Amino acid sequence: MSPATSLALRVGGIVCSVAVLVLGVVNGVAHARTAAQRTVVENANGLATEKAAAIEEYFGRARSIMLIAAQNPAFGDVGRDPNGVGPIPESTTKTASDVRAALEYFHTLYPDSIGEVCLIDRAGFERARVVKGVQAPSSSLAPDETGSSFFLPTVAMRSGEVFQAAPYESNDTHEWVISNSTPLANSGGTTMAILHFEVSVESFRRLLAVGSHGEDVQLIDVQTGRVVADADTPQLLGATLGEAKHPAVQVPTGARNGSFSTSTMQFRSISSNINNQNHWVVGVPLVQPSLSVGDVFNTVTIAAIAIALLIAVFVVLSIRVAHARHNASTDDLTALANRVAFISEANRAFAASREAGTFVAVLVLDLDRFKEVNDSLGHHAGDELLRVVGPRISGALRQGDLAARFGGDEFAVLLAALQSPEEALVAAWRILRAVHQPIQIGDMTVRVEISIGLAVSHRGGVDVETLLQQADVAMYSAKRDNLGVVQFAGELAVLKPDRLELFGELKHAIETGGLEVFYQPKVHLATGRPHGVEALIRWNHPERGMLNPIEFIALAESSSLIGPLTEFVLRQSLGQCAIWLARGWSIPVSVNVSARSLRDASFKDIVRRELLRSEIHPSMLVLEITESSIMTDPVQARRVLTELHNIGIQVSIDDFGTGYSSLAYLTSLPIDELKIDCSFVFNITTRVSDSVVARTVVDLGRNLDMRVVAEGVEDAATAAALKDFGCDIGQGYYWSRPQPAHAITEWLAVQMAVHGHAVVDTEEAVVDA
Repeated sequence: MSPATSLALRVGGIVCSVAVLVLGVVNGVAHARTAAQRTVVENANGLATEKAAAIEEYFGRARSIMLIAAQNPAFGDVGRDPNGVGPIPESTTKTASDVRAALEYFHTLYPDSIGEVCLIDRAGFERARVVKGVQAPSSSLAPDETGSSFFLPTVAMRSGEVFQAAPYESNDTHEWVISNSTPLANSGGTTMAILHFEVSVESFRRLLAVGSHGEDVQLIDVQTGRVVADADTPQLLGATLGEAKHPAVQVPTGARNGSFSTSTMQFRSISSNINNQNHWVVGVPLVQPSLSVGDVFNTVTIAAIAIALLIAVFVVLSIRVAHARHNASTDDLTALANRVAFISEANRAFAASREAGTFVAVLVLDLDRFKEVNDSLGHHAGDELLRVVGPRISGALRQGDLAARFGGDEFAVLLAALQSPEEALVAAWRILRAVHQPIQIGDMTVRVEISIGLAVSHRGGVDVETLLQQADVAMYSAKRDNLGVVQFAGELAVLKPDRLELFGELKHAIETGGLEVFYQPKVHLATGRPHGVEALIRWNHPERGMLNPIEFIALAESSSLIGPLTEFVLRQSLGQCAIWLARGWSIPVSVNVSARSLRDASFKDIVRRELLRSEIHPSMLVLEITESSIMTDPVQARRVLTELHNIGIQVSIDDFGTGYSSLAYLTSLPIDELKIDCSFVFNITTRVSDSVVARTVVDLGRNLDMRVVAEGVEDAATAAALKDFGCDIGQGYYWSRPQPAHAITEWLAVQMAVHGHAVVDTEEAVVDA
């Protein structure tokens, strides 16, 4: 029995004892009847409130799922075809398959509740439909849904809104349903299609029935008084028998929010959301209590009834309070503590450590290659993996230690009252061994590996958040170097408090999309036609303003955030490339790659995954690598670049001329482009030595059959000189500064009007899996 339940029983006993004394004195018919009536109303109100909350959650979940599903790239692919009408052509097998799979997924979210899920274009043509988990043939798709009650209101909405229609009978399932629909807009904000699914009214009846204990709980439409569903009559709405059993209910006017009642029924309103046509209340009939003459004058019986009711109500409420407190501090998936509970407990441990002079340790744990499990086996397998890992971590701890899940595959452990830092290291390796055991997921055996960062504080010398950030830095070091466990100390301490704070903020910005990719165009010197763009990361810090990229990129490199940062830039820039391709503009994007990424064994897979996600041909991606980064590990660099080049990705050597690389070695690499460093470009019209270097690099590139790009072009004279040298491409402020996507898109639109849409020759913009 939990402490909350035990306390509730003890307090309930005290209350009941007092009630016995009061009832023994009062002993009257009026009091007995009033008490019984009050109990009936309280029970009915409690049941009505519980069911209203369940249905509110049902509506809210439907809206949330709809908005999340609207972001699925499969629907966006269809939406990018402005003239698309009719079923999705089977020739685009991948698109058709992705759309149908996305529609089928709705049925796993609401088992036995969803009838139809469909995608309808803005002309009203139903482009794909799944009914009860079965894909509808193209021949059965509706040619015109514009007359449906949900169509016009949904088309008129802005992106991010959801329309929930009043109940109607489904043409496909012949069940009464309510529908949820949301617009799918293109990058310009124009609605191209709508996503629509139906939830059966019968599912609401099942919600009413669960835990109702035979009570005739009803769902009532406020406007008409019509009983939409009740707990004991399947699919009531529209049924002749149901309407005979339940005539229209009179819902009091002016009292349709919160809890209210009549002499015969207790009501609880359901919150009406924007664009929800369903204004409903939950009603529970009030059964009038009957008392015999013996009951009236039998004080002992009356007291016993009162005591039983008090105990029942108090225990139920106490358990609900305890359950709510448990949910507020517990991770639903693993049953471990959540971040809020962890921080609270850590603060208490720090206070105790200061008094006792002991050590406190924080461990941050992150599963290795967890994303691969999700991508290859699905999110269900990922969840199952987390459910197993959580108990393994907590099972390796001492009594009094705390394990928590912060989200995703990130866990944390609090070790309190340590006598020495070595105890924390022993505990970390014990956790590592406990987790590093095979896990059976379906027919697959998965071996779990984890990286652990450890930070220790003596007498609570730092705050909890600082200790967590230190452990986070150590964890990234463990993951980067495949060390298993790393303690924050020594060379990791170079992250001073201000840098450590910036590290945490950068990590959060990467995870939440707080960064932005700017683009600077690259232009053919001979024709003035755009050749491509370079993607450049920018961070407009909420408190420090626009930060110098050199500052936070260097921090990312030193703390192993460069991997997630590079992945973010790849995803954003390739997504933007896809948007431009949809407009008929073939604009390759160049992305800078660090030496650390070249040493990362997973880098090749990340690049391929992002190409597949955006459906961009590899030739539209240029990876820019500096000479110095290549020479950090030339053998590994050549291996990685060769593999990427073999699938069609272009390779560019950035800042050429500033490094110390062997020319013979560079010629053995799969290089498509040389970029002359801007330090040699700024003064080529005024300084002979710079002019000689630039001309030499151009000649070298031509002889090696490489494209040559000059960066740092700031005026027409420099551009003309480079053109005379035979340089292919220019980049610099003379044409444009780095700009956000919307601004560079406007710049490109002007150039397209002058030079036409064809910018570079590319193959079909689809990546083979």
